[in-house]
Amino acid sequence: MMKSSGKANRLGPTATRRMIRRLTMLLLGTLAIGVYLLGPSQTARAQSPKDVAQAKVLFRAGARAYKAGQFDAAARAFEQAYELAKRPSLRFSAAQALRRQYAVSQEPEQLHRALAYYQQYLTTVKQGGRRFDTIKAIGEIRVLLAQHPTSSEQGAGGGAETPSKPAAIEAATTLVIDSPVEGATVSLDGKAASKVPLIVDVSPGAHRIVVTAPGHVSVERQAHAVKGRLTPVDVPLKEQPASLEITADNGAEVLVDGRPSGRAPLPGPISLPSGEHRVVVGDTGYGVFVEDLTLARGQDKRVNVDLKMTPQRWSAWFLLGSAVVTSGVGVGLAVAAAGRQRDAKDIIDASTVAKQALSVEQAEEYNSHISTRDNLRRISGITIGVGVLGGALGLLLYSLDAPKLYAAAAKDSDNKKDKAEPKQKGPADNQPVPPHDSDPLELTAILAPLPGGGFFGATVRF
Repeated sequence: MMKSSGKANRLGPTATRRMIRRLTMLLLGTLAIGVYLLGPSQTARAQSPKDVAQAKVLFRAGARAYKAGQFDAAARAFEQAYELAKRPSLRFSAAQALRRQYAVSQEPEQLHRALAYYQQYLTTVKQGGRRFDTIKAIGEIRVLLAQHPTSSEQGAGGGAETPSKPAAIEAATTLVIDSPVEGATVSLDGKAASKVPLIVDVSPGAHRIVVTAPGHVSVERQAHAVKGRLTPVDVPLKEQPASLEITADNGAEVLVDGRPSGRAPLPGPISLPSGEHRVVVGDTGYGVFVEDLTLARGQDKRVNVDLKMTPQRWSAWFLLGSAVVTSGVGVGLAVAAAGRQRDAKDIIDASTVAKQALSVEQAEEYNSHISTRDNLRRISGITIGVGVLGGALGLLLYSLDAPKLYAAAAKDSDNKKDKAEPKQKGPADNQPVPPHDSDPLELTAILAPLPGGGFFGATVRF
């Protein structure tokens, strides 16, 4: 004890603090490694977003297989989904599919696997959920297993349930090919097309699939089947656009759904998605042509537009024509006035040459020419003025006679908006509300009928 105390004293307080600091850092590092290896980070890595997304794909494939009566494939899809996302309800869903498969194959192995999954569900879900339905299902499975003399089951004596691991079986290599498009068909490796979903056992490796649907662009792709696994292949299809050809007078402006498409003649047909569309065509001085169309996928539609001249344009042309005629009359009257002026001047010139005073008759004739000249000048001025005013008004009407194309398109957009956004009437309408991207996705397991009657279902929340 004295030696130890003496050694500590020899180290000094600075060295002692340094040693304590090193030991503390060593302990913290060891603790961090232990938390990393044993803590929740392992679970986070085991259920990465990529794994969860693939589990969703597998669950949907299982649901489609279940709906198609392929219960064994559905169970395998649920099992593979569980490998990626440890959701208890996936075990429940797999058990449901296995019970339906037993009704088809009458193989006790399906019941054993279903029983194991039900027991695992009970072990994981301590309360709530589908525990009551699961316990009832386990009892019914025990009754069915008792009808098979070669079947044995642990825990049959009524003791505590101990989850058992399902027996390993050699799984087939399966493709589940589906498309969200109604009426889609798929051809696998050049064989005859079948309706989707197509659930088929294949050899491992690459396979050529071609998915087609009426009014959609066919898709060809390679699907890689993994040995002993169920591989879901979801093939979305792009719809074929409709083709709209519009013919109109040269220079007419064309709007489709409120967007400019050019002036006639257009370079070619316009590609549009299926659905409702509004065509608006117009030109200066002509009425607005409006037609609402409902186009199907891949449809070819031709619209011939015959624009009619507007009343305003007719009025403008009338005023311009009248202005020309009136002005012409005014000019003619001015020419006639000039003629009377020459006649009067001739009388004066003749009197000057003769060096004689105007006689009474000459004076009356002279006055008559002058009076007529003045009257013609007044009427000519008024006529020309009226013609100029009419021409100016005609030009104004001509220049302001522009088609209200965008007003017609905007009115149509407002009407569509009113139809697309009805007033909310509250929850009683039972209208589905699309979830936000941030909402968790809920997958509802298939409701499976039980041998004793009733239905089971489960919700898988990712």
